[in-house]
Amino acid sequence: MSLHPNKREELSATSFPSHVAVPHTLQLDSLKTGIVVCVFNNDVQWGEHRVKLVLGISVNKNDTRTFNLLFQRIIEIISENENVDYLSTSDSRKVFLSRLESLMTANNYFPE
Repeated sequence: MSLHPNKREELSATSFPSHVAVPHTLQLDSLKTGIVVCVFNNDVQWGEHRVKLVLGISVNKNDTRTFNLLFQRIIEIISENENVDYLSTSDSRKVFLSRLESLMTANNYFPE
């Protein structure tokens, strides 16, 4: 039996003081690995914090290694208020993805 995001949230909130939440399951049981992005015009209460950006993550067990690398970097990025502001003010999907890629690869974290 898997622990889905709403049950996961009961154990420990997935929101951060930097106004972002990263809900995810504890089990890597998704059919497909992916991230859903929600940017709110007005921040909403999510656990203990108000958030303006949500990155919902689902992971397939075959992508565990990749998930561990990406998740660690995502947490580093979203821990900084200026990064959350930078991402949440994107005016299109294309801009958001470009900004996220730029942050993910900064400081040669993921060399090309």
